[in-house]
Amino acid sequence: MTPPSPPIMTPSSSWTTNTTKSFFGAAEDPAVMMDRRSISQGMKLVSIAADEYDEGNEEVALDIYLTGLDKILMALPNKTDTKTKLALREKLLR
Repeated sequence: MTPPSPPIMTPSSSWTTNTTKSFFGAAEDPAVMMDRRSISQGMKLVSIAADEYDEGNEEVALDIYLTGLDKILMALPNKTDTKTKLALREKLLR
């Protein structure tokens, strides 16, 4: 059974460019910008995975969880920054 395609989600109006600038650095620099659309899609996939898990489809849920997390991680800025990579790795290993 193939999981449904996630809907295209728009970023929340509460997450503004100014918030992005203050949290992740200068938003004009593509190296530090995050892909909010991909993060939203990844979060939706994690939500779908939770639903699948609750319905007893643990194997399907795990695949969807991993896809959602991968989408979120790839959307984060500074993927090449060693400090960021280590912080993410530490969180995921807990």
